[in-house]
Amino acid sequence: MPIEKYLQKKFHAWFKRVGAQGDWRSFYQEIEATYRTPQRAYHTFHGHIDFCVRELYQIPRGLIENINPLELSLILHDSEMDFMSADNEERSARFAEGICRRMGLSQEFTQKVAMHIRHTAHRDMPIDHDSQLTIDIDLAIFGQAQPVFNEYERRIRQEYAFVPEDIFRNKRAEILQWFLDKPSIYMTDYFQRKYEDKARNNLNRSIVQLRR
Repeated sequence: MPIEKYLQKKFHAWFKRVGAQGDWRSFYQEIEATYRTPQRAYHTFHGHIDFCVRELYQIPRGLIENINPLELSLILHDSEMDFMSADNEERSARFAEGICRRMGLSQEFTQKVAMHIRHTAHRDMPIDHDSQLTIDIDLAIFGQAQPVFNEYERRIRQEYAFVPEDIFRNKRAEILQWFLDKPSIYMTDYFQRKYEDKARNNLNRSIVQLRR
């Protein structure tokens, strides 16, 4: 299925499934528009978000507690992206809360979506299983084939083109090393089995290149 149609089809199906109110096309277009900021090179709607939703639908359904808020959290988790800001996850969560309210979704549903998004800041260790899946899906790019991972790294550098090369290399190496120093990059057994070894190889190789 063409990339631009995949998310549209999935969002429409999700909208009907949860009984959301309003015009699904209007919401879809609004969400898509938030990802059009010109500095984005990796964190795009038909790039990273499409990738995340496809990863979600590869997971056996029995491993997911509630796919509906999880799916929306993946669609919205990078909706607010200022590359000089440290609170993108919080602002994305607030945007998601507003969208959920306008769709007429319950407070419990809205809180779950926002919770999943806030956890993508990697500031704490969620015990909620679907929040763990949200994080693992967000990081699934680490475990891709080397050419795919290399392209991801190239696009991240493009997003931070305003940062001087030496500063970027040092900071990027620190970030990747932080993930590598964890007992496991991924939180769930499913993603540990699927991507842990490849991810560690990719991160190790990238850190060596960044520190040259």
